[in-house]
Formats: sequence, C-alpha cells, structure tokens
Amino acid sequence: MPFSYNLNTYSRNTLEQWLSVLYRDLYLSEEFHSFFEQEKVVLHDELNPFPGYLKLASGDFFNPDKDFFYTQAGELMQALSCGTDTRKILATAYGFKSKGSSDNIFSPVHFYDEERHLLPATGQHDFHASMAAGTSRSLKIYQSEGIVMCNLNAPQLNSGTVYEALLAADTEKLPVVFYVHGHHQDHSPINPDLFGRLKNTYLSYCDNTNLFDAVNAARKATHLCRDERLPVIVVAKGELPPEQIFDSYTDLLVQSGKYDKAQIHSFGDGVLEEIKKAMNLVRAFEVTAPADLIRQTVKMVDAKEKKAEENTPTITLLGAMREAFSQQLSGYRHSFLLTPTQSDDDEVVGYLKSNNASQVLERPFNPGFLISSAAGMSIYKKSLRTIIRLPESGTALLEAIHHLTELAFQSWKSKSPLNMLVSMPVKGYDGSGPFRSHKPETMLLSIPGINVLYPSFADDAAGLLRTAFRSPGITVMLESTALHNDKLSMAAIHPDHEVMMGHARVLREGQDITFITWGNATHLALKAAEKLLTEYNQQAEVVDLRSLLPLDKAGILRSIRKTRRALVVSENYLFAGTAADIAAMAGREAFTSLVAPVARVGTQFTPVPYQKEAETMALPSVNRIMDEALEILEY
Repeated sequence: MPFSYNLNTYSRNTLEQWLSVLYRDLYLSEEFHSFFEQEKVVLHDELNPFPGYLKLASGDFFNPDKDFFYTQAGELMQALSCGTDTRKILATAYGFKSKGSSDNIFSPVHFYDEERHLLPATGQHDFHASMAAGTSRSLKIYQSEGIVMCNLNAPQLNSGTVYEALLAADTEKLPVVFYVHGHHQDHSPINPDLFGRLKNTYLSYCDNTNLFDAVNAARKATHLCRDERLPVIVVAKGELPPEQIFDSYTDLLVQSGKYDKAQIHSFGDGVLEEIKKAMNLVRAFEVTAPADLIRQTVKMVDAKEKKAEENTPTITLLGAMREAFSQQLSGYRHSFLLTPTQSDDDEVVGYLKSNNASQVLERPFNPGFLISSAAGMSIYKKSLRTIIRLPESGTALLEAIHHLTELAFQSWKSKSPLNMLVSMPVKGYDGSGPFRSHKPETMLLSIPGINVLYPSFADDAAGLLRTAFRSPGITVMLESTALHNDKLSMAAIHPDHEVMMGHARVLREGQDITFITWGNATHLALKAAEKLLTEYNQQAEVVDLRSLLPLDKAGILRSIRKTRRALVVSENYLFAGTAADIAAMAGREAFTSLVAPVARVGTQFTPVPYQKEAETMALPSVNRIMDEALEILEY
C-alpha cells in the first residue's frame, strides 16, 4: 500500500468508521457535559485535550491484539478511534460496573480499556512516557511483533522524566511511537535542539488540522516502528476542536461526491440510535457501590519461616540481600533488575552482574524513570517481575516516592497490580549529612496500596525479599546502610527461608516494658534492653516489626497488654513520623492496659548534620532510649 493517502484510497467502510467515531464523539461529549452538570461532578480533566486529526488517524493503525497505547485523561476521540466499546465508555462516566470499565474511580472521563491494551495513565502527568518505554522494552526482550504508542502533550517535553523516556527509547532502540500533541509555533515552539541527542529515532511533523497529513504521518510512523523496530516521534502542529473536525470531514465527504448531506444526517441518526440503546443497556448495569471504591490493592501471600541447619555460616545483611536477589533472578526467567549505569560500587549489583548478567539492565540514572519504566515492563506480562536497585542518595529516595505514589494510584484505579520490588538504602550514623540521611518511612506509609519492609537482620532481609518477589503489587524494602556489614545484623539463613509480611518478631522476652522497633534502631533497642536489665533489673520486651506496611497491629498490642508500658524506637522523625502513628494506635487500642503514656525515641525534627557530634545528638541513641524507658517505668 502507498504511504500517501487521499480520500480515494480508502474504502467506504473506513470512511464510515471515521464518521461513526466523530458522530459518537460529538453525541457522547454533549451527553457527558449534561450529565456531569446535572450530577454536579467537577471535572478536573477536559474532554479531548489538544484535539486534532492525529488522534483520529492514529487509532486506525492500532492493533489491540499486539500493540499497547498509553493515553491520557479525557481522550474520548482517541478511545473511540482505537475501538473502545461505547458501553464501556458510558459505564465509566456514569459509574456503573462493566467488564473493562474503570468504576469511575480515577476520573469519569478516563476511558481506558485493558482488554484492548488501551492503557490508563496518571491524569495529565508524564509518568506514562516512562511506562511506554518500559512496555516497549518488554516487547523487544520477548521479540513481540507489537509496538507501543504514547500520547504526549507538547508542554510535557519540558519534563526531565519525559525526555529521559525519549532518550532511553532512542538508546535502547525500542519499538515505540510518541505522538506529541498541542505544538503551536507561535507560543510554544519545540526547539529542534531538544531532539539533538537522539541518534536512532525517526522524527516527523504533521499538520494536525489536515486529515490526510495526519493519516500519512501516523501510517508512516507505525510502519517504520514495526519494520525497523526503532522509536518514532510525530509532532502534531496546530489544534482543531472536535466540532471543526466533524464539519471539515463531512464537508470533505460531500465535496468528493461520495455522500450527500442527507446521507450523512441519516448515518448520524443511526449512530444516535445505537448510543441510546447503549445508554439503556448501561443504566441496567449494577451501580458501583461506594464501599467497593474504597479498597486496597495489596494482596498477601503465605510464607514459611525455616531455621538454618546447625553449622550454617552466618552472613551479613548485604550478603544476604545479594544472594537472595541472585537466587530469585536465577529461579525465575521472567525477572529483571534495573539499576543505574556505573553502579559497580554497589556490592549487590556487582554480584548480580557476575551471576545474572542477562537479567541486569543498566540505565542512565534517573530514579523516577527507572521505577516507572519497570512498571511499564510488567504491563506487558503479568508474570514478569522487576527489581529496582536505587543508589544511596536522598534525592533518589524523594523522586522515587513521587513516582511510586502515582503508580500505586494507577494500580488502585485499574485493579491491576504492577509487580515490582524497589530496594531503597537509607543512610545514617556515618556522616552522610542532610543530603543523604533522609528518613523516608513516613512518606512511603502515606501511599495506599504498597508494601513497606524494613529488616534489622540478614535472615529477615533474605526472607522478606523472597516473599516480596512472589507478592503481586509494589513492595519497597528499606535497608539501613549502617547494618550492611555490621556483625550485629549477621545471621545463618536457610536457602528457602521466607518471612510473612505483617508479622513482627519478638527478639527478647520481657515483662516490664515493650520496645517497638525496626531497622537499625532495633539494635539500639536491644542494647538498651540489656543495659536496663543489668543496671536496673527491668525486663524490656523487644518487638522487631520487620514490616511497616502491612503492620502487625495484633502483635504490637499483644506485647503491650503483657508489659503495660510501651516505647516506640525508630530512626524516623519524632514529629509526624511513623512512631507517632503507632503510638496513637497503641494508646487508643490498649488504653485500659496501659499504666503510662506510650513514648517515642527517634530522630529530631531537623536535617541531619554532617558534624559527628551533632549527628549523634540528632539521631536516636542507647542513652536516649534509656532515659525515656526509665521515665515510663517510674511513671
């Protein structure tokens, strides 16, 4: 078939398909605006943002059996052009239950359809560019014939994450087409230098107000991407509102002599009748119960703890993680580790590069891109597992949390878990200072729909990693770098040892006070408990949470009801920290058992200084634990 298209190269069936899309877009847009106004629904996303012919044309070359398409909120015409059923669109907007509809949970005008690989993106954000790159990476790895398409808005090219996705697609030679909409030469020109570093990407421009220029651009882009297996960027110049698209297209049909106005109106009447029938069918669907929308996406898997055999040598926490990662990668071929380029100083990555080289993917360092592209990889194959190993950087932690928030939200919306494990090192007690000694627990715990693990010992690190690897959804493991090679964290480990998430471990039995702790603070609490016994003959029970989300609330309360006193010990900030929430829960639910208020020891609410003495004062210590414990015991 020729690359250049005009009205005569298309069959009557195709012309009527386009006419049907345009009619349905107009009728549904009117219906939605009326319905939302009546229901007093506030729309944060407009219908058909950055409109033009390219969104109509690109759907014509989308194969839902092999391809994947990342769209954004409000893209009604794009969803219709890609073949999404009218009933699903109506069900989404009205909030009815329908197979494939989104339960009105994210946006009533976000028309995704996972059955047709029309994938949801996080609103008007740019994370889906990275996810598109990740999905196309999976297509390349598994040698699929499909391609990925991704809608971007021209203003999003100002985002570093979007540019990272474009650069990664170019460097890795990925089969993805980025459609850039909303380019206006007069007020938001795209500087050609923006694409100057792209060496393997085809770049083209099209007139978004001209049907066949858009059709030819979409046809050429998809064929180049399919045949050459290389990325393509199509920049659409100009915009044309849906009403004008409809008018110009119907005028074109009339001028060509293929249809007269009466035939077009008659065709529209038929489409309107179909929509009315669809609306009646949808209204008969079951209404989504509000309680069903308030849901969690975290799913637990069973795990069995196994003791190591006698004479098994002990291993450090870092060594345990290294071997557990390698074991999981070796035992499961649909798994990959993503890590920043030039991360050889990381012992875990160096070990995995030696033992699992084909499954280690090194990419330029952008933590947000690493995480979102890993999520995109799991979209292609539900059985695929990705591990992201981040460096010891405070900025990496903060950007990672930003992306994890969006991805957890997307999983919640689509009811489809993104299977990934993120390994996050946390520094402290080594002069790391304010740029690296961040305390991310609170930020992570504010993300509904993820698991957060924080082991104190090597066996727990290995066991939790194995369990997390099998668990669906997003899991983050925090690891204290102070414990990486500390003898205190060493343990002998059974090769099949697993740890159930949400199950705390009592490390030391006691009768007088409960220390609730996790991570590096666990060892401070153990030292304080020993000192409390030898100097004051008071027995502290030490409960290591191991997992913060899910939280072993029953285990915490069981210990507190036995000792009747509680002290939460962590490296988290004292103000608005994780310990405050645990203390509030304990104070309420064990109130009748307590003989003293629940107290806390943690990091003072300040950036952690470099200066050693000041760092010691800011971070928790054995002496501070002792002072708080004695005050509670004397209450």
